[in-house]
Formats: sequence, structure tokens, C-alpha cells
Amino acid sequence: MLNLREASRSNRGFILIEFILSLCFISILLYSIFTILNYSMDYIEKNNEIDDILLNGRYAIDYIRGEILSADKIIDSSKIKNLDFEYPDNIGFVIMIKINDNVRYITYYKKNNELIRLSCKGVENRYPESNSFSGYNQICEYLFDIGKIILDEDNELIELFLKMGSKPENCTEFRSTIFIRCPMDC
Repeated sequence: MLNLREASRSNRGFILIEFILSLCFISILLYSIFTILNYSMDYIEKNNEIDDILLNGRYAIDYIRGEILSADKIIDSSKIKNLDFEYPDNIGFVIMIKINDNVRYITYYKKNNELIRLSCKGVENRYPESNSFSGYNQICEYLFDIGKIILDEDNELIELFLKMGSKPENCTEFRSTIFIRCPMDC
């Protein structure tokens, strides 16, 4: 039979060097796991932001397109008194929609990286002033810039251009050419 003293002497446990080595190995393993986890979280966050930018951009273009297609008249923003002064980052035109006997004027402008929709009621034969526009409907976020909007009266089209993103290096451009069926006042 084994002597109890001899058995306890052979199983003394870890010595200091073995303990330090195992601690270093565990530290390297945990650091690697946390680095991979952090990289994965950053990658997911970046992809979610890209998805948000794409969804916001498509929604904004489609929303404006829908209102343009239902318009009874497209008016250059310079024809509305003080509109370009009060809202310098506006989209460049105003949409006039007639519903029964009511006339609604609609425009969009950029504020704090958001596309904001403004509207007002008015009469058909007299354009409203800029202070008549009210309402604060946020259409989308991540709007970096409203590019050069082209109102082409000869070809009866509008070219929309929105630059979406949170930083200049990760911006996505959204363009749309809309053929209109209503008169334009440019």
C-alpha cells in the first residue's frame, strides 16, 4: 500500500513559474477573444448605420417623388418671397397641390442633418410668403447635403440629388430623375 506521505509529496500542485505561465496564457486568450468581440461589434454597428443611411435615402427620394407626381404645379423657390433667405438649405422648389378648393404648398429643407418638410395653405393665384410655411415633419436623418436640384422646364423633368451619410468619407449619393405632368414656374 502507498504511504500517505509519499503520495502527498508527489502531488504538491503548481509551482510559481507554472502559475505565472498559465496566467499569461489565459490573459492572451481573453485579450484575443475580447478583441475579436470588439471588432465584431464595431463591424455590426457600422453595417447598421449603412443600412439606416440606405433606408433613409430611398425613403426620402420616394417620398419627394410621390409628392412631385401628385403636384398640380412646381414653383421655383425664388418665386416665393424670402424662402431662400429664411431657409437657405431648401430643396429649390415648392410643390403646389390642389385638393378640392384647398391649395397646399410644400417644400423641404435641411436642418441638423435631417430633411424637414414644410407646408402651408394658400390660394392658387397668389404664392405664399416664407413665414406662412409651418409644420415640422422630419422625413429622414443622415442628410449630409442637398445637391444641385435641376428643374428642367423644357424637358419637363426634375433631377433630385441627396447626399446621405454621417461623415464626408462615408456618404452615399441618391439621384432620381422625375418626369412631371404639371406646369412649372421657373
